[in-house]
Amino acid sequence: MKLYECPRHSYIKIDYDSTGTIYFFENLDGMYSFCRDQYGNIVYLAAYINIIVVDKPENWDEKDE
Repeated sequence: MKLYECPRHSYIKIDYDSTGTIYFFENLDGMYSFCRDQYGNIVYLAAYINIIVVDKPENWDEKDE
């Protein structure tokens, strides 16, 4: 699935990323998206990347949402 097809406020990981990092996808902003990692760091991912929607991780910090 492409990131621009993903519902807002979803937990995602990049399809081809071997690290398995999970991001919280907030919204799209043009060609890029506004996401956060589990530590609250802001990450801007391209809207056209392939992603996988995943369940909320157990170790996710609630205050970052």
